[in-house]
Amino acid sequence: MQDIRKILCWVFGIQSLMLPVHPFWPNRDPNHPQPPSLQLLRDQPAATTVLVAEAIVFGQAWWPIRKGKTSARRWGIAASLVYILMFFQQLIRSSDAFTMRNFAGQASALIVGIGGIVVFSFRQTIESDSTTLNPEEDPTREE
Repeated sequence: MQDIRKILCWVFGIQSLMLPVHPFWPNRDPNHPQPPSLQLLRDQPAATTVLVAEAIVFGQAWWPIRKGKTSARRWGIAASLVYILMFFQQLIRSSDAFTMRNFAGQASALIVGIGGIVVFSFRQTIESDSTTLNPEEDPTREE
């Protein structure tokens, strides 16, 4: 469980860095041309605001998970919910141009979201996963 939390921690961290620069990346799909970045920022301020808000949630999840803070569980669940919402947003937005390639990218967001909810639902702290008992201190040990 600890390994999955570490992986999700870095997924959240990378995503928090990628989302703010996403409008500036060139689109290589000729069927879906991307407007120039400044035009996107001007014409769709709500979309830009959502990208920044998602980046903040992912960044806020990355830090406490990485540092093993008590708020890691709450932020991990919040970031996982954002991934699930991203899946439904993409599914609704691209329903007219549904392809398997699009669905594979969308399904990965759903898998990360559900996996994160499962992993962060348990009331274990991150430190307790790596703590092992000394065999002499094990209260269930029979002699």
